[in-house]
Amino acid sequence: SICLPTIAIRPRFRNEMPTDFVSRLIVEPLHGIAVVCSVPLTTRYDVASPRAAVKFLLHGAIVPSDKLSNKLTRAITMPSLRVSVDHVFESLAQVTGKGAFNLIEIELD
Repeated sequence: SICLPTIAIRPRFRNEMPTDFVSRLIVEPLHGIAVVCSVPLTTRYDVASPRAAVKFLLHGAIVPSDKLSNKLTRAITMPSLRVSVDHVFESLAQVTGKGAFNLIEIELD
């Protein structure tokens, strides 16, 4: 099996999966849609792009199982970039100005 990190940014097909939350924090403000952030700004998560995910899957398909260190599970954990919510928001503000950033409301659960 291949363990993928959260894939961001995905197409705007909204669902309530926790991993969809990550994409919504970026995609919706970019499209002028308000979004609620319900986690602390210090929350960190691991992400990869859709392009990287395709590369991971192609790579995983050709790795011989005898090359895996854990022969029992045959699991491969793919690399990722660890980001925090506040870092994502800072980047969004830098790229778009305050317009998209102003569409984000913080409401902690």
